[in-house]
Amino acid sequence: MEENKRAEKFEAGLIGRVPIIFKLRLVQSSTGKDTTMDHPAIALEDAVVKGDLDLAKRIFSSATAEELDDLFLGYFVPACRLNHPAIVEWLMPLIDNDIGETCAFETACHNDSLEVAELLIDHYDDDNIEDGFGEAAGEGHFRMLHFILAKRPHTDCKRAFTIACSQGRLDVAEYLFDKLPRPLDIGESPMVLACMHNHPEIVKFLINKGTDIPSAVRQLRDSRTPCKLDLEVTNEWFKANSN
Repeated sequence: MEENKRAEKFEAGLIGRVPIIFKLRLVQSSTGKDTTMDHPAIALEDAVVKGDLDLAKRIFSSATAEELDDLFLGYFVPACRLNHPAIVEWLMPLIDNDIGETCAFETACHNDSLEVAELLIDHYDDDNIEDGFGEAAGEGHFRMLHFILAKRPHTDCKRAFTIACSQGRLDVAEYLFDKLPRPLDIGESPMVLACMHNHPEIVKFLINKGTDIPSAVRQLRDSRTPCKLDLEVTNEWFKANSN
């Protein structure tokens, strides 16, 4: 399911280490020697993680191109993830053409790093913006949702609405519902996901908003994912189906 892919992505991909740093740390571990400050690539990585812009600039100015080996893209997402806007702004000119190819904007939205998102938003296309919008919805970051809609008022809210329902974010679902495109067609996914993850308050909300219950029931029945409906949710479903 989509929320599982999101979790895997943030567990495995966002803080990312570039290959040369992996190799250098492996050498450090196997030899027992402290090589951390012996190589500018690792020293620069440490400065980025700490958000120490002055140190990062000093290392950069003293290193050769071969030593850094175009690794700036590998530092970029961690800087966004750790909410270091000064580092992000410094790195941006160094990777200008590749910014939109990274998951940096999603990362900023997921972590509610508003200052970083403000720096990045103009570098991403609508699909990437919707991905970031979905991350903010899933985490319940209202200020990020407001910011994105202010900058990109035509952002499609349907995916973010589905994520909010799957995560049990009732306040976000209520906020986004009125912003969904009309004629309204939210499909069965929000209801199915809310039931699978046992969010009775979302189920009640969707029933009140006129979700196609029989269609959702069929999709839920055909799904191989175990349903975690409790008695309260089940009663709501039967009540809705009896009308």
